[in-house]
Amino acid sequence: MQIFLLLVDARGEVVTRDQLFDAGWGGALVGDDSLNRTINRVRRIAMQTGPGSFEIETIPRTGYRLTGLDRASPHEALGTNASAAPSEQVSRRYVLGFSAAAIAGLTGIGLWSVRRVQNDRQFAALLETGERALLFDKREEGLQALQEALSIYPGDAKALGLMAYTQLGDSGGSQTGNPSAADQFSRAALKADPEDPYARLAETILQRSMLDVASTEDRLNQILTKDPKNISAMRSLWGLYQSVGLSRAASGLVERAMALQPLAPVTNYPRAQMLWILGRVGEADRVIDRAIEMWPWHRFVRFARFMIYAFTDRAEAARSMLDSKSTLPQSFSPDAVSLWRLSLPALGDRSAANIAQARDANLRAALKSPTLSYQAVMTLSALGEVDAAFDVANALLAFRKPGTAVGPSPAPTECGVRRGGSRRGSSHLLLKR
Repeated sequence: MQIFLLLVDARGEVVTRDQLFDAGWGGALVGDDSLNRTINRVRRIAMQTGPGSFEIETIPRTGYRLTGLDRASPHEALGTNASAAPSEQVSRRYVLGFSAAAIAGLTGIGLWSVRRVQNDRQFAALLETGERALLFDKREEGLQALQEALSIYPGDAKALGLMAYTQLGDSGGSQTGNPSAADQFSRAALKADPEDPYARLAETILQRSMLDVASTEDRLNQILTKDPKNISAMRSLWGLYQSVGLSRAASGLVERAMALQPLAPVTNYPRAQMLWILGRVGEADRVIDRAIEMWPWHRFVRFARFMIYAFTDRAEAARSMLDSKSTLPQSFSPDAVSLWRLSLPALGDRSAANIAQARDANLRAALKSPTLSYQAVMTLSALGEVDAAFDVANALLAFRKPGTAVGPSPAPTECGVRRGGSRRGSSHLLLKR
């Protein structure tokens, strides 16, 4: 109807294709076929309901114009015997009334088409918002956008898959997410499309504790074969490579993601970490300093900046980050901050007394929580207390029962360290290879 009325209002003048696209689709990116089909529908209805009353003339490479109405009055066009009216008085009201059937047909087609186009545009924008939220680890923003998208098209596989992955939380982990909801959404997505990349990624992460490294790697590579630009799948794969010490393979994936999204925090802070792990500290500093300037609020950007300071003999710079709320890594609990304050002096000055104090503090902290156990493993390894670090790691990962005490402090016990196979994916436990 919008296309038809625009041609009527032009009163025989040519209406360009661009004008018709703007009127009918509001600037949405649609192909020429959409306009061609609409013009053909108008012509078909005119032939069915008022043969010869008007025609739509094609102007090659330009547009269309409506002809024929000026040769007949409204009454003549309707087939009545009323006196003719001046053609210049032909109005939109008459044109809308020339045939009830045409009105019904055109209105039905027009309203359905406009509504569908509007829904498609809104749905695409919401999906883009949801996917972009993953690049900035903005989980709540992504969930909201995807909920709105699913209210428009509830059965869309991509929307369901994205929702499944986003439900898992930051970086695809379940610590801040909802694994149960993720499982439900992934099942629904895979029912609609068994190859949906995000649904398969969510399924792989949910089953990670039951898979070995090779099986997980195969699954992630299959997802990337299907969707080679899926940065979320790349993140999972480079995390897997880091967890088994394949730092160069992980670095290659990070660089691949950087080429796709150079201005996103989820590609920059991992790049800084990989450069540091590979011994390119100067380059790591440049990358992470730029990331801090661009995304000072991002939890993993701050974390990476702190870790690079702490483990490259810049303990004082790391300590200063703990002193301000604007620089303190958001993931650090009060207990973690306290442990870092006891560990940083030894990382800055590796005297026997400092190392002994830090070792004892980290072994005691490892009894409290898995998060502090990760921190203890990294610090003890950096201080050369490798046996103590392995004792904590083995207790955490349940590879074997903890051994005897290291030094004056008790080793982690079964009741003190949370154990379980799901911890095997942690890349925090192995910094360098």
